[in-house]
Amino acid sequence: MNFVLILLVGSNSQTTTTQSLISCIRRFDIDNNQTLIFDCPVGSTMETFDIDNLTMIDTIEKLQVFGTYVRGPLKFIPENICNFTKLKVNITR
Repeated sequence: MNFVLILLVGSNSQTTTTQSLISCIRRFDIDNNQTLIFDCPVGSTMETFDIDNLTMIDTIEKLQVFGTYVRGPLKFIPENICNFTKLKVNITR
């Protein structure tokens, strides 16, 4: 199986950012519960993934992070990405 991290620029749980205090919304893809999606509004940054209370972490194969109208919200890949044991990284624009 191939697993993908997709970082996209474009535009639902509780990722708190330390710089802007704007939250990203965490949700699962409706058609594929193996895809975790973070939707982040303008002005948000993400230093870590909000996965501490995530019980399905061992089933996640894809991770998508969407920013709105600007580059980001990731300035770097957070170190807790290593907690996704089934994830392989393929970064796209």
